[in-house]
Amino acid sequence: KRVPIVKKHTKKFIRHQSDRKISVKESWRRPKGIDSRVRRKFRGCGINMPNIGYGSNKKTRHLLPNGFYKMVVHNVSDLELLMMHNRNYCAEVAKNVSTLKRRAIVQRAQQLNINITNGAARLRSQEDEQGMGLGFQLLLPAATYPRRSGACNFAVRHFKKKK
Repeated sequence: KRVPIVKKHTKKFIRHQSDRKISVKESWRRPKGIDSRVRRKFRGCGINMPNIGYGSNKKTRHLLPNGFYKMVVHNVSDLELLMMHNRNYCAEVAKNVSTLKRRAIVQRAQQLNINITNGAARLRSQEDEQGMGLGFQLLLPAATYPRRSGACNFAVRHFKKKK
């Protein structure tokens, strides 16, 4: 029988007073003040500190929702390591792998019957208009398109040099 995956704490632990000051970022830092309510674990202060009790079950730790463990793959030879363990491990193609090598990795994984979590990333089939024979289109990340987000507008307004 499969053990259900239970996450005891799904929200990120945020740093104390990160909502009040811009200079205090949200990433968790342990409070070290001598009078700190959060460090002394007073009830009602609204911030929980991470501790050992939030840990996952050992049998389901690092398991993906599909029941596989993940291994990051950078090239085709990394797939050969997963050949004997394709029932327990799935592959995830690394972020910095080029489109051409990514395509070769996906094809080899299909031959070895290895599951890939991001197999369709940056590979979108389309009608071959240019006649190059590749059959896929490179998708640019959203950050490369010339569009201003709210954070960008904030930076332009507040950090512009005054004449």
